[in-house]
Formats: sequence, C-alpha cells, structure tokens
Amino acid sequence: AGEGKQDENDGGADEAAPEENLIEMDDAEEEKNATQPDDMELAWQALEVARIIYAKEKDSYALELAEVHGSLAELSLEREQFETAITDYKSAIESMNTGAAKGLAPIGGERRLADLQFRLCLALQLDGTQKLVENKTEEGKASISEGLSFCNQTFQTLQGVLRSLDDKDPNAQADIKELSEIMVELEEKASEMEEILLKGVSLPKLQQTYDPNDDGIEEGTEVHDLGVVGKGGESKRRKTELPSATEPTVSQTPAAD
Repeated sequence: AGEGKQDENDGGADEAAPEENLIEMDDAEEEKNATQPDDMELAWQALEVARIIYAKEKDSYALELAEVHGSLAELSLEREQFETAITDYKSAIESMNTGAAKGLAPIGGERRLADLQFRLCLALQLDGTQKLVENKTEEGKASISEGLSFCNQTFQTLQGVLRSLDDKDPNAQADIKELSEIMVELEEKASEMEEILLKGVSLPKLQQTYDPNDDGIEEGTEVHDLGVVGKGGESKRRKTELPSATEPTVSQTPAAD
C-alpha cells in the first residue's frame, strides 16, 4: 500500500511538471520579446546604416541620402519625436537641393521636393502645437512660424509644377485639377497658422484644430499625398491625442495694426 501511495505522489509530481515548464517557457518568451527590437527599431537601424554609407559619398548619392533622411523623419513622426523629424526633413531637402545643383534628377522631380517641404511644415506644426499645449509659448510660436514659411515654400514649388503642365493637354487635366485643390488646402493651412501667431487660440480649439497628422481634415477623408501627386496616390490622416492641457488658453499676441 505504501508503494502505491508513493506511485500516486510521483504521478502527481509528473503531472505538475508540464504546467511549471509552460510557465517557465512563457516567462522566457516574454523576456526574449522584451530584449528584441521591434519592427520600427529594426527599420531605424537599417536606415541609419544606409545613411552612414551614403553620407561618405554624399555628393554622388545626394538623392539616395535625401530619401533615407525622409524615411528616418517618418519614423520619428510615428514616435512623436518631432524635433528629430524636423532635423531629418531639413537634411532631406538639403540633400535633394545638393543633387539638383549637380544635375541629378530626383524621383518625382519637383513634386517630391514639395512633398518633403509639406511634411516638414506638418512636423513643425505638430512640434509647435505640442509646445503651445505645454505652455512653451515662444518656442511653440517659433515652430509654427517656421512651419508657415515651409507651407509657403510648398505652395511656390507647386506653382512651378503647375506652370510646367500644358492646360491644353487632356492627359494633364487631372494633374492640374489635383494640384489646384492641394494649393487651396495649403492656403487654408497657412491662414490657420497665421491666426494662431496673430491672435492666439484657446487650447481646446487648438487641440481640435491641430490634432497630430490631421492637418484640419476630417478623420477618414481621403487626401492627396504630394509625393505621388498626379499619379493617383492618396493617403488617410491618422489622429493622435495631444498631451492634456492644464491651462485654459494660450497667451495671446496682439494682432498687428
């Protein structure tokens, strides 16, 4: 009888062992996942390697370097690291201008330049908005002011693209219509930025109007991607919550007479 009891105890121990092993395996898997980089981190690492390689011969690979900086900026925007995104977008535009000065034609031509300028405008807008919400009023307005400047640059670049199109060419009609609509959107965005710089806006309205990646367009509305404008490409804006505000208003600057 004693042996039977001992066998039963041994069996119970054997049955418990798999459960303990599963728990240990789960813990090990969680620890492994915690130490492994995610997809965004892997993408950043790959882009950094590419940036270092192209930067060694940046005169020959100016356009490739511009695309790498543009992609790095996109990753930073996803992480809401706006200042880093701004730096990379500026580097992308500088590299593209360097390539153009050497006679290198960028993929997408002036439309790609306009796309980078517009994305830099958005990054500056988001950075400025976040700082205004955090009551860093002067820094916030400085970012929005610079964003306004790049918004105007985008408008001028697109004007050049529009002038290059033949309005008598039936194949160009869709491009002309699309560019004209985008330029109207840019004018509206510029007016909104000017309103904040001149009058100040209450924080609830600021958070509603300047939701990151929304740029004043209703959620789910199809909007143009300037990088492929005229090529049928469209994207959708993503809404991201801003930090909660503790003060009711942004300090106002008197409007110019």
